[in-house]
Amino acid sequence: FVDFRPGAAQLDTAATETGRAIVKALSERPQLKIEIPIAWVRELDRPALAEAQFTTQVREMQFAKSQQKKSQGAPSPGAPAYEQLDAAGKAELLTELYKRDFGGEPKFPPAVADIKPKPELAEAKVEFLSKALHEHIAISDSELTALGQQRAMAVQQLLLTDTQLDPARVFLVANDKAKNQDGNVRLELSLK
Repeated sequence: FVDFRPGAAQLDTAATETGRAIVKALSERPQLKIEIPIAWVRELDRPALAEAQFTTQVREMQFAKSQQKKSQGAPSPGAPAYEQLDAAGKAELLTELYKRDFGGEPKFPPAVADIKPKPELAEAKVEFLSKALHEHIAISDSELTALGQQRAMAVQQLLLTDTQLDPARVFLVANDKAKNQDGNVRLELSLK
């Protein structure tokens, strides 16, 4: 097996070590072939891909706003990262993103709109807007399949790069041999 972080196709150190062990085992048994699944775990990968897309959208909106300020002649002292903004700054940015994605001002529920202290109101707005924007992001099955292919190709490349393995012994197969293993996506490789 090889483990991946949800939403990611990069191999970590443990996966690289596993790959070396597999190459050694296959080298000692030339009759064996290995199947690498093109797979994902929907409940782990879909939210991780949505979070990555959300982060990208926030960064793009921040960049657009900084470019707009620059064109208006305001000095741009390098915009802070989203994570470094205070709640009011985050709420303002997420409101702009909401308007763009939904085509109008956000309609805050009374539980949010009725909060009087400004810091708590801003935090409640950030929470509401963040949740609405995350739910608006649709991750398609084709995006999950592409992630599965990237993972399988990363494992295949690990097994074939700088090794003596015959590429004809390493197959990518579309199956669902992936599972949630302690919050990671575990691809189960099969020997044939």
